[in-house]
Amino acid sequence: MILKLTDKQKVVILYSLNTKKQMMKNLWILCAVFGLFWSQSSNAQLVNKTNLRFSVVSPSSSFGSLSGFNRKALADGIENPDKGDGGVRPFESFDSRTGFGIDLGNIFYIRNTTLPENMGVGIDASFLNFNWVRVNNRGMHNDASEFEFTNHFLTYQLRVGAIYTYSPVPDIHLDYVFRWAPTGAALIGSYNDNPPDVDGAKDRHLGFGYGLRRFNTGLYVRYNVLTLGFEWDFGGSTFSTRSSDMSSWYSSDVPLNSLRFIFGFNFVRQERVVGRR
Repeated sequence: MILKLTDKQKVVILYSLNTKKQMMKNLWILCAVFGLFWSQSSNAQLVNKTNLRFSVVSPSSSFGSLSGFNRKALADGIENPDKGDGGVRPFESFDSRTGFGIDLGNIFYIRNTTLPENMGVGIDASFLNFNWVRVNNRGMHNDASEFEFTNHFLTYQLRVGAIYTYSPVPDIHLDYVFRWAPTGAALIGSYNDNPPDVDGAKDRHLGFGYGLRRFNTGLYVRYNVLTLGFEWDFGGSTFSTRSSDMSSWYSSDVPLNSLRFIFGFNFVRQERVVGRR
């Protein structure tokens, strides 16, 4: 059976099809206009910023291990009985406690790139980065009994690197950074290496270190003036360390790798206009 349409029905169907096509066309135009407006709004937010970040530091399991340093001191004590560590066996890090840090830096975006309007690349530079971590260690007496002691690590970093920013909506920015982070550090601590049944004064522990091959990478989410994220700090570092019962300084690599959880604020930099007064 063949269904025949009247001229009036044909006109109604054609009108309906044309209306749907026009609606789809209008919808595509609306999407294009909205997308253009969105990208333009996001781009307006990619301005140079000053960052103030606070961090909770979660050290790696080997953070602050002095094993290499103390093995050298032990070997020196065996070869030279009048020097060395007095018989104390190598120290091993066994409990790295959480630390804290503060960072002050700037973001400088590069203008006139070929990236889409809501993306940006630039330089992330921090000239003030301090961190403190407390680390528990253990040593061993001549009679093979163990003793515990605590070291406090203080680090300063100069961090300079690249930043990539993606802004999906106005006021929200996703940042990825990779920075070179040369580090200066100090450690100070004290311990009692006398057996449990022997009274004696505590020995003092002091050390200074540096790391030119250290790096820092991080991911951040910025909303308006607030910043949340995390960083991974890694690389090599060398310390020269000495205790009050040792007659020499000993140098060795000391791990300082850590994960940092970030909370902070970012502010628009006030650009200074250069011209006639």
